[in-house]
Amino acid sequence: MKKMKGEKKPNDSVEKTNEKPPKVNGTTSKTKLVFNRINFLGEQTEIVPPPTSTNAKVALDEIKTKQQMYNELEKSGETDKAKELKKRDAWKNVLAKAEGVKVKDNVELLKKTIARKERQKKVSKTKWEERTNTLEKTKKEKQDKRTNNLLKKKQEKKEKTKKKAIKKGRFVPGIN
Repeated sequence: MKKMKGEKKPNDSVEKTNEKPPKVNGTTSKTKLVFNRINFLGEQTEIVPPPTSTNAKVALDEIKTKQQMYNELEKSGETDKAKELKKRDAWKNVLAKAEGVKVKDNVELLKKTIARKERQKKVSKTKWEERTNTLEKTKKEKQDKRTNNLLKKKQEKKEKTKKKAIKKGRFVPGIN
């Protein structure tokens, strides 16, 4: 026991230093891992916006305009250019999908989503109209009830004063 007290532990002899980790390609060695992007030889990759919009109507319009452009190029005789543009757009879509970006390029699905959203709008519109109608109805009922109660109170007050006047002899019913 006495020997153990006198001995130094191996952790006590290690000195702590305030050295920073070495930098590699302008970043520290403790970098975060990004799984959906491939970084070749430490090059900086820029964030590319998705090829199509997230809004279904806008995406459908973009696809239709691209298809019209391709058709116009084919009609004018520039089929090679049209094919090249189609190929480039297809590659953009594939690369964006590989990076994890949701690319909306299916015309049928876009039409279905637009129709579904329109149905949802109609349903919410009818619900809102029902809500406003019931609100107006309850408001009118409360107002009518209040006016009826006020008229009733006024009539009771008149009856009360009439009874008092009859009791005191100031008012004779049927004569006045």
